[in-house]
Amino acid sequence: MSDQKVPSGRIRTEVHGRILKIIIDNPAKKNSFTSAMMVEMSNAMTLLDSNDDYWAGVVCAEGTDFTSGLDMPKFFGPNAEKIDISPSNIDAFALKGRCRKPVVTAVQGIGSP
Repeated sequence: MSDQKVPSGRIRTEVHGRILKIIIDNPAKKNSFTSAMMVEMSNAMTLLDSNDDYWAGVVCAEGTDFTSGLDMPKFFGPNAEKIDISPSNIDAFALKGRCRKPVVTAVQGIGSP
């Protein structure tokens, strides 16, 4: 058995001219979100919103699945990971603190044409 730590996923960004590409990168777990990834997504959305060089954002994912949602054990239960998202950050679910720039989502996976 290996002692290697299994990667827990991350949110990456790339700049393409005036577009900020936000990439969900956890294909080993069907791009499910960890607590840390929620913070990274909030940071990426805040970067998009606050940087005048970016006119729009594109959210996409690595691999064959867009996202399976939350990695539930990482959010709820005895081993839940605490997350601290700055109150001044954009909320990735737009329940508060919305991004003022257009965001396009490129979705792929089961049910996609």
